[in-house]
Amino acid sequence: MPRPRVRIRQAADGSQWISTRELTENVFGSNRITPADQNRPYFGSGVTPETIEGAVRMAERGYMRDLTDLTKETINFDPHLLCIIPKRFRALSSVKPKIVAATGPGVDPQKAAKYAEVVKQQLARVPNYRQKIINLNWGHCNGRAALEKCWRETRGGESKYELSELNWIHARRISLGPEREFRVRDDAFGGGAFEARGLDIERIPHKFICYKPQLFDEYIEREGFGSRSVYWAFFKRFSWRERMVLIEVFGKPWRIIEMDVGCQYTNPEQLDDLQDRVDEMGGNASAAMPPGVKVKTENAEPKSIDAHDKTSDKCDDQMSKLVLGNTRTTDAKADGLGGQQSLVHQDGETLVIAADGWGIGDCLTEQLSRDIIVLNFGEAEAINAPTIELVYEAAPDQTVEIDRAVKVFGLGIPLKVEEVYRRTGWEKPEPGDEVLTQETTPSAIPGMPGMSSLSPSVVPDDEQAATATEGADAALPLAASMRHSLRLSRLSRGYFSGR
Repeated sequence: MPRPRVRIRQAADGSQWISTRELTENVFGSNRITPADQNRPYFGSGVTPETIEGAVRMAERGYMRDLTDLTKETINFDPHLLCIIPKRFRALSSVKPKIVAATGPGVDPQKAAKYAEVVKQQLARVPNYRQKIINLNWGHCNGRAALEKCWRETRGGESKYELSELNWIHARRISLGPEREFRVRDDAFGGGAFEARGLDIERIPHKFICYKPQLFDEYIEREGFGSRSVYWAFFKRFSWRERMVLIEVFGKPWRIIEMDVGCQYTNPEQLDDLQDRVDEMGGNASAAMPPGVKVKTENAEPKSIDAHDKTSDKCDDQMSKLVLGNTRTTDAKADGLGGQQSLVHQDGETLVIAADGWGIGDCLTEQLSRDIIVLNFGEAEAINAPTIELVYEAAPDQTVEIDRAVKVFGLGIPLKVEEVYRRTGWEKPEPGDEVLTQETTPSAIPGMPGMSSLSPSVVPDDEQAATATEGADAALPLAASMRHSLRLSRLSRGYFSGR
């Protein structure tokens, strides 16, 4: 397949620009079959420490394909890795991107608010945007990730270009050049030491997103937890290989023919006949042996496989620590009465996922949000480009949040109704919905609280609500707040849960 032509023009200030035609076309389609894909290796039972070391050595010279293929194959055949890696990456895709308008010295507030809305609208129209977050998140495994930005020219309006899609570029296609730049290589040959082969996608402005996370304070070729998990997965695989050998040798009891001294069955034909009779014995069969002959059965030592079980479990624990930062959130372990270690480990996992969100958010801000503004409004407007944030938080405990809301409201601190609904897990009623409200009747005895009851009502629409509030006195807002507080108090005591 011929290499796509990419035309670059250089502006007067020295900056390089991709031509308009190539800017709007797909340079690297996600589904193209390349020569490298047609000759993709399969390691299988040939995986040894020497195989892993060879792939790692090639990666340290900038050729990343072999190590990436070995890592992907290892993940594909290890159920534990297949469980914990998506657990980390998919959690972040559930976060709704937050577009924050630019602030600070030199920022025009009106333009900043306008550009934030432009970026928000363009991201909302990108197909499978959440899947692209997962694709970038895999950079923490492979040490690198890249997406191709495809644009379309708009007709009319202020925007010239609109983001039409983001194409995924497989990590195996990305190797490193002389300056550790991303080079897409689709040839079927190996590579030397940081060769200048393939297309340098980092020199093409506004066309690619290149993500280079640093988890271990290392160069790109040494980054990512994928290469580190390959060794532990091999130890686990080696343990299972040995275990299968033990099962093959000791899976069935050994049957040994013993003969007393002076036994008359000593010629080869008679011994072969005895062996055939013993071999034909099934699990519930019995056989009569000639005088002086007996069959002895030997079973494998029960503890012979314990070492392999421990090795496999330890390898899973180490890979869980490498990917999630802990082991408790993947394989539950006894913690004792009132133990809080599981919560501590959950908090640690939350920090790992949150850190992924910070890194990807910064990358999208610099290489996506900024490009949208620069392409449409000029380089001078880059200072007004908004920030893209991916803030991950663990799901709140609704019971705890309801208690917190009641206590804070009781201190006289105003709360945002939307936030209270979000944290407590209840959906805000829409106009026309039938709801339950709490009403308090006047007390017959001074100083005693009135009786409360639940009664159904309907949330009025905007016109009815406006009519109902005409001529209301100043006590109505206070009464509404008290009724809202009483409702939260009843919720916190588990009224709606049936207790």
